[in-house]
Parts: sequence; structure tokens; C-alpha cells
Amino acid sequence: MTISVNKRFTRGFQFLASYTYAKVIDDAPDGTSVVPFNGGDDAKMVQNPLNAAADRALGVTDIRNRIVLSGIWDLGGYAGRVSNPLARTLLAGWTVSGILSAQSGSPYSAFVGADLNNDSNRFTDRVPGIGRNTFTGPNFFSLDPRITREFRFREYARVQLIAEGFNILNRANFNNVRNTLYNVTGAFPNQKLAIAPGFGQPQGTFDPRILQLAAKIVF
Repeated sequence: MTISVNKRFTRGFQFLASYTYAKVIDDAPDGTSVVPFNGGDDAKMVQNPLNAAADRALGVTDIRNRIVLSGIWDLGGYAGRVSNPLARTLLAGWTVSGILSAQSGSPYSAFVGADLNNDSNRFTDRVPGIGRNTFTGPNFFSLDPRITREFRFREYARVQLIAEGFNILNRANFNNVRNTLYNVTGAFPNQKLAIAPGFGQPQGTFDPRILQLAAKIVF
């Protein structure tokens, strides 16, 4: 389901808001997985190649809620309404814009750090009794503003000075979490499952705050 509100560019202002509610269900299909049973580990395979239906669950691309807000405010439209020449010059050419993105976390599975089913692939062995992708990772939030100052030279040439930021609030948006819930200890046949420390804890992040300056010539 998608809901959007769009204010077209009038009087120097434009605004777009969209909300998406979605649900993805699959059985872990991935055409980029390597050849199975070759002695290598591949997390893109199903847990049991003889029963792919057992992996039917929420897909890794299941983003339940997503909100995107964007807007453009051209301050130059107000310059013509100002009688003071200095104030009119200071207002002319400025544009403020930005994008705000927020979404739910992605699902992930609880794994055991061993090849329980002896299929030569230890990266697909989930904790017994727990389905695929039954946990949800951290949410995502980013605010990306932009300020532009334009200078006109005659009628056919313009110079734009641009300052913009990505994740300007420097929020830690995590892109990976520790998904090993149990480790196997002991030697066969006396192996036991021991709780692995740090399950569900973040392991990596998307980019931190990035600031960028640019100049653009339009002619």
C-alpha cells in the first residue's frame, strides 16, 4: 500500500510526502548463490535443499513501513516582493531543499555456528525450532538537507554554489547485526549448544554524516 501527497511547485515551494506499507514473503531465492555441495559455505542457500518450503517466511527485503518526505523552497520568489534593494539582493538566488527518509528494520534469522545438518554449509543452519527471519533489525532514519546559491551572468550563464549534507544528524544507522544465537561446543558425539554472546547486537553501520561542497556552471 502506498499513500502519497504531492504539492506541485507554486509560489516558490514544492513538497512531496509518501508512505509505503509492505510485506515480502519468499523461500530465500537467490540466483547469485554458488554451486551447492562443493565444500564451500554460502549463506544464500536454503537450510535444507530437499525441503525449500521450510524456508518460506519473511524475505530479507521486507521493509514493513517506509516514509519519505522531500521539499524545495525557492527564496528567490520573495526577493521581488521586497522594496529594499540590499535585502532583495541578499534573498535572490537562494534555494533550500532536503529529503527525510525513515523505515522499519529488516528481518534476520537466528543461526547456530556449526553445520548441524551436515550439508557442508554451516552458514544456513538456523536454531532448531526457530523459523527463518523471525527477528527484526534496527530502524533507519536519515535527513539530507541542501542549500544552493545561484548567481546569474547575463541571460545564458549561471553559477550555482551548493552545500549539502547526508545523514546530517549523524545517526548510527546499523546495516548488520550479530545473528549467531548458539555455538556448538565439545567433540562428537558429546556436542552441546552454548549461547553465543552479543546476539542481535549491531556489527556495522551505513555512512556517518557526510558534508559536501560543490560548484555548478549552467549555460
